[in-house]
Amino acid sequence: MKVLLLVNPYASGVNSKTNVRIRRALREKFDLAEKFTAERGHATELARAAAKEGIEVVFVLGGDGTLNEVANGLYGTRTAMAPLPGGSTNVFTRSLKLPANVVAATKQLIDLLENRQMTQIGLGCVNGRRFLFHTGVGFDAAVVKLVERKSDLKRWLRHPLYVMKATSAWFRHYDHKNNVLRIQVQEDVADMQVEDTAVGPMCLILNTNPYTYLGSRPLDISPDASLSRELVFVGLKSLSATSLLRLVRKALRGKGKLTQDKAVDYRPDMTSFALTSETSIPWQVDGDYCGEATHWVFSYEPRTLWLLKPQEQAAN
Repeated sequence: MKVLLLVNPYASGVNSKTNVRIRRALREKFDLAEKFTAERGHATELARAAAKEGIEVVFVLGGDGTLNEVANGLYGTRTAMAPLPGGSTNVFTRSLKLPANVVAATKQLIDLLENRQMTQIGLGCVNGRRFLFHTGVGFDAAVVKLVERKSDLKRWLRHPLYVMKATSAWFRHYDHKNNVLRIQVQEDVADMQVEDTAVGPMCLILNTNPYTYLGSRPLDISPDASLSRELVFVGLKSLSATSLLRLVRKALRGKGKLTQDKAVDYRPDMTSFALTSETSIPWQVDGDYCGEATHWVFSYEPRTLWLLKPQEQAAN
């Protein structure tokens, strides 16, 4: 079997010693090729080329941004993605319940591949770019922007850096009182009736749950978000200090408590909708800052990416 190990050498959790161990484990089982990314967007090009060359599985060692790029290169092909935890937060691999230790995760994925345990998952799409776990428009993207300015510190500070930049964004770098997003949902195709509703200063569009992690604690936003189910829209109507702290507390408690809050516009099973803003505001995809915009078109694409992942455990 032909597989590719695609490595982002600049990712927070990547080092030469670990690379050697992963390479050795894969080479013992498969016909292995290895490639390294050189710049932003390069992983998409390498993944797309691998699919055309008949590579069956691309093992990806990098952060969430690298995984997103590879997904954008492999969607719609027969080549599967095997995600490894090589970043600072590793939201996607943690949501799949893969081991935090990258060598242990490699061994588990090898076992899954030898048993042909692959599945097709659905992806979200925003303005032509696919996403694995979420897109954020508004305040959380402003935080991502500030964190990326200190990318050299992510390897060492990790979660404390996000907390510091979230505080800075709230006080100095984001107009959470006047930036208002509106959601547009077509309700009736025949009559072209469109619901246009003001939401607030921050919207999250989820393809998985949790939204992210604070240390070992998941921010559990939606019990309905799943790789085999349509998108979940979560709009925060207010980012006042009391409202934001209350919502974070409910997300840490989990069990869908945040969805019941009056300050949240919660909509599961969304397949197509748009967001608009009168002013340009930041947005991010899978933790990757994408700049500023005033219009975003979302859709759900079912069964469009082959993924190597552990089987979901039935709830007790």
